Amino acid sequence: MSKIIIAFRDLDGSLDEASLKAWAEKNAYTTKIFNFNQVDEATKFVESVDLKENMLEILGFSKGVESAYELARFTPEITYRRLLTIGTYWGVTKSFEPDGVRPPRKNVEDHKNYVEIFQQPNGFGANPINVSLGICKHQDAVRKALEIAPRTISMQEVADIRSNAVSMIDASNVSIQTGNILPASVFEIPDPVGIFKKPAVQVSVAEPIQVTAAANTPISPGVVVVEIPRPIPMRFFMNCNDGISPAEVKKHVAKYGYNVLIGIDPGSSDRPDDGTMQTIDAVKEAGAALHVYLVGPGMMSWSEEERRQIANFAESVGIDLKKSNWHDIWKMTGWKKKNLEQFEYYWTEHKAYSCEIDNIDSSYIENDPEETVKFYSELKNNLKEKHIGTKLMMKNLDEDQLQAVIDASFGLEFLCNFAMFEEGTGDPKTQIKLCEKLGVQAITPINGITDTHHYGVIDEGVPYTLKR
Repeated sequence: MSKIIIAFRDLDGSLDEASLKAWAEKNAYTTKIFNFNQVDEATKFVESVDLKENMLEILGFSKGVESAYELARFTPEITYRRLLTIGTYWGVTKSFEPDGVRPPRKNVEDHKNYVEIFQQPNGFGANPINVSLGICKHQDAVRKALEIAPRTISMQEVADIRSNAVSMIDASNVSIQTGNILPASVFEIPDPVGIFKKPAVQVSVAEPIQVTAAANTPISPGVVVVEIPRPIPMRFFMNCNDGISPAEVKKHVAKYGYNVLIGIDPGSSDRPDDGTMQTIDAVKEAGAALHVYLVGPGMMSWSEEERRQIANFAESVGIDLKKSNWHDIWKMTGWKKKNLEQFEYYWTEHKAYSCEIDNIDSSYIENDPEETVKFYSELKNNLKEKHIGTKLMMKNLDEDQLQAVIDASFGLEFLCNFAMFEEGTGDPKTQIKLCEKLGVQAITPINGITDTHHYGVIDEGVPYTLKR
């Protein structure tokens, strides 16, 4: 799919076109540039674009900001990927929504040095990401803004800041753990859920850094890293037999919003095939959350294909298949090593929100509550040490195992807020009630899980219904 950025010049016709075109070439965009008073011409251009083949963004510079807003208002049927307003002219009327949205104003010059970034799927009426460009000439604002824009924190990462980070926050001087490279600047982070009890939180970064340290760990003098997880997903979709197509991802997000969890099954490989990659790409593009099914220790009696998969996975972690006890070694240690590799891959490459590990009852753990807690503790520590943000989705724990997990005080910083329980793994009503104590929505045969041979959930997905 091609990308087009529609730009509007300032009142005097000025725009740093060289910087815009260089950025567009680097990021595979086509540019279409208009004067501030050519909104009608821009509207006709947008209406001529094949939206099945092209994604659109809008950029407005200075007086052209008003034109950018007008174009968005005149074409409400269009879903623009992003709207950037740079160096807003003091007299610009910003009324995309009835109340309008404005960045903080200290004085005219400060105001000119802001870029506002509205990103779909939240829409332009939502609070933008406001980024200070510091002290710079007005004509340099486009160049500086474009240096920052591709790497800014996305709205989905700050839309629902979790309360467990509040105690760590010094609002005047913090940075954010997102795995992104944060450019040197000051970010105004919107707080739509009101956790911080103030309109926005300033985030200052002294220089570009790759943020990887744990929460509340000093990175450099005066900078503290605060872990801000993305919001918990509010609906879960999974279909291991047929998969979820990119078109279905778009449909689900269009109906329920970006805050949904989309599951994939890599099949017999530990890496996604081309079809699954298309789904992953669609999930990323939509801003949704990714879930991954992992076979875990596997079940030798399930099928010949799964027996080959287990053998391949065992060999990949250094187990000698010529040894008569190779499968015993796999059940004791090999599957845990493999699963940790998969967690790391799906976090590093795809920022997976969660993974489930199937068949742990086929390992040495069986259904032992104590061993379950030991394994969960080991996995939690490994994920923390490797800075892996992917959560564990509980799978097929019986009532005693669930009670042990509750007693061990595992929380949603480690556990996914959905869990899967197939038929025969326990009493569904009891599993649901126990999971509620953990803040987890249990999915069982009585509320949405499908049968083992067609593993997944019902077509319309399963909502998260617990009160937070």
